[in-house]
Amino acid sequence: VNTPFSARLFAYKDQVTPSQIVEIDKVTGNEISVIADINHSNYLADFNFDSSTNEIICDYSDNNVTYLYKINVDTGQTTSVQSNPTTGRYENWIMSDNNRLFAYKDQITPNQIVEIDKITGNEISVITDVNHGNYLSNFNFDASTNEIICDYTDNNDTFLYKINVDSGQTNSINTNTQFVYENWIMSDDNRLFAYKYDGNNLGITEINKSTGDEISVIASINLDNYLADFNFDSSTNEIVCDYSDNNSTYLFKINIDTEQTTSFQSNPTNGRYENWIMSKE
Repeated sequence: VNTPFSARLFAYKDQVTPSQIVEIDKVTGNEISVIADINHSNYLADFNFDSSTNEIICDYSDNNVTYLYKINVDTGQTTSVQSNPTTGRYENWIMSDNNRLFAYKDQITPNQIVEIDKITGNEISVITDVNHGNYLSNFNFDASTNEIICDYTDNNDTFLYKINVDSGQTNSINTNTQFVYENWIMSDDNRLFAYKYDGNNLGITEINKSTGDEISVIASINLDNYLADFNFDSSTNEIVCDYSDNNSTYLFKINIDTEQTTSFQSNPTNGRYENWIMSKE
């Protein structure tokens, strides 16, 4: 009998010594176990999950040198590998559906999207030059088209920016809205959602990937706190994010089918949970 896949939720626990990667119960918010102690004191960022190796892949900087940092969630084994271009900087790493690793190479002209060897940290190839000077952020991967989807702002307009990792073709789409869309997240069936925000919580919306138009509001947000750290739980069809209120951290879940929202506290006795990452099938 095949056991249905259940995505696991992990968090980076910092402001403790040593920092840790921990597994979190998605229903209670409680810490299940410590996956690994972090064997250095540098801050970890840009979390992705490599389903081919069951590793969290993130990065850190030490003395202006960037390192990939991998944590196997089954064994707890950690690996550091240096990953630096000759010029510029790698950031906003993103994993494809077939577990290829890409990075945004900025502080050069033109900026580039490049593929990175996960073992050596070396640059395999340039996927494309970025054909504008605006900073790219909010990276997701669309498995249905083999495209990286990110965004940028130009003259107060928000644009979706799509990069086909096979052909290198790029496409910019103006989202044509007076509101701010941010914290984009892709569902398991490659629907695109965004957090609609203008200083107030306006909701979670579904966005047409071809036109940039809003399809519908999936859920209204009935709280005043800013939502961050967006992940998608493919086993429950929920967006999982978090917010802080009076120095307490809460997980916030939005079911994209039923529009039901759930909020519950998730705080360690010491330190803080952040940079949540969901395992993938």
